[in-house]
Amino acid sequence: MELNKKIILLVPLICCSLLSGISAVPSHRFKLFEEPPSPAPTPSPYDEKVVDLEASAVTTITAASQHSAQLVDLCKDAEAPHLCVETIAPFIHGALDPVVAVNAEFGATMNLTVKVSDTIKTLQAQPDISNDDKASLEICADQYSSIVDTINDCLDSIKQNDVYGAWMKFSAVLSFQQACEDAFREGGSPIPFKEDSKTLFQLGGNCLAILMHLSGETSVY
Repeated sequence: MELNKKIILLVPLICCSLLSGISAVPSHRFKLFEEPPSPAPTPSPYDEKVVDLEASAVTTITAASQHSAQLVDLCKDAEAPHLCVETIAPFIHGALDPVVAVNAEFGATMNLTVKVSDTIKTLQAQPDISNDDKASLEICADQYSSIVDTINDCLDSIKQNDVYGAWMKFSAVLSFQQACEDAFREGGSPIPFKEDSKTLFQLGGNCLAILMHLSGETSVY
């Protein structure tokens, strides 16, 4: 009977000892018994793109609106405001800088000048050209060559932050354009590139207006 009592007493002790030993084992030993963590949701390959596109669209729309307002304000006193905005807008990336704007308008003026110069050469090569038209075209060829030289000089002045110098030089562009038109008028013939001549005058006026806006300011470039 005594022996049975001792056995009964020992059983709880053994159980307690086992439980105590289990609790002392580091928890990492029992990871196999843990429920596996729920897998993180796999992001859709389109989620990030959608967010980026939306953010980009908002940024682009906002920037475009700001730039449009700034550009319209810059061009409001130009010779041809709509043409001013139209020719400069493609070159605006980021904050509007008037120096970038005037360089863009210089470029548009240069491109049209080269186009008219090529037209003049083609007309000069015609075998049935009259003496009066031939003389007028020779004058125009010289005037448009001077326009190219003047624009290049103005670009150099802008690089040196000499806005006033560029403004003073560029005013000659309109004089050269007018001298070409006067040559045909005095010769009694209509100018064969009337629309291009008109557009060149407008672009030149735009450049002068922007240069006036820039006068006294320091470029960030």
